[in-house]
Amino acid sequence: MGKIDELIALMNDLNSLLDGATDSEEAARIAVNCLMDQNELIETPHEMDVLCEHIVRHQQIDHGSDDVLAELLSMLKVIAQDLTNGLEKGHVLLSLIFHLGMVYGVNVFRKLGGEMDSVLLPFVLQCPTHRVHFPAVRLMYEVCLLEELSLSDLNEFTAEVVIVLFDVVERTSQADHLEEYNYDNIRVQRLIIRFLYIVLKTPETSTLFYTNDLKVILDVVLRESRAVAEEQEEVCGLSSTANFTKLYQLQQGYLNLLPPLLHNPQLQNHKLNDVSCLLAELRRQNTGTNGADSPNRGDLPSTPLSSALGNSSVRPSTRRVAERVFLECRDLLLFVS
Repeated sequence: MGKIDELIALMNDLNSLLDGATDSEEAARIAVNCLMDQNELIETPHEMDVLCEHIVRHQQIDHGSDDVLAELLSMLKVIAQDLTNGLEKGHVLLSLIFHLGMVYGVNVFRKLGGEMDSVLLPFVLQCPTHRVHFPAVRLMYEVCLLEELSLSDLNEFTAEVVIVLFDVVERTSQADHLEEYNYDNIRVQRLIIRFLYIVLKTPETSTLFYTNDLKVILDVVLRESRAVAEEQEEVCGLSSTANFTKLYQLQQGYLNLLPPLLHNPQLQNHKLNDVSCLLAELRRQNTGTNGADSPNRGDLPSTPLSSALGNSSVRPSTRRVAERVFLECRDLLLFVS
């Protein structure tokens, strides 16, 4: 029997077991025990996701999703108090809770928000190399999207937590098989941009990154500022004004990262020529041969931005952002050859 056949057989077994549950709480316990018994069969995050989504859509779960969440959280709290045992069970519980929220709505994540410091953070902080870490970070992300965190809540996000999360980003950005981390999602990109901007603008955290990491961030900012133009062709084909606007806002968000990056002494004028060319392209008005508004700059090289859209397609708001960024960085850019 092949792997796919084994997983299908497991799904059928789950259906039979859940059909026989007397109530939703028992259904939750049956699901957890069954996934634990088949732990060696479930090798990848994708396989776990497929099984968990199948479980939470069962009618026994559907009839009492609130009771199921309470039962899962009760089991999870026991494990979180002593992480020396039960990490595989924690992996199952966190995965089920995530898909419970994805299927039955954000109230699941809101209820989990009150348990973040006692339930999620222990797994995030103390289990970075175990596979339980992925569903814990994923759940924390969903909670943070919804919750308006107070100052006392933010105190839980110590430097240790931030460093652990940076390590996660570094590992997963290099792991092609972890498709669950979608770096192309516009919402995710905007959140990352906002986070980076605050970290880089705050004196106490501006040196948090290694020099090579800062160089990579600047390279990404340059690449993504231009890649937005290429993505707009697809958006235009869909005639989606809302998505079109989001892409422009995303481009402007990347541009706003340039001042704190360029003024970080660790970078030592890294890629200044590329930054200067990008800003000049965005600032240039569409006025024919006399369009360049920076004197003595000469002809600029062709870029994905100019070839895909042309200067006339650069929004006035984007031009204003580029102009402001240039003024904030003019002490570095005026003398670029």
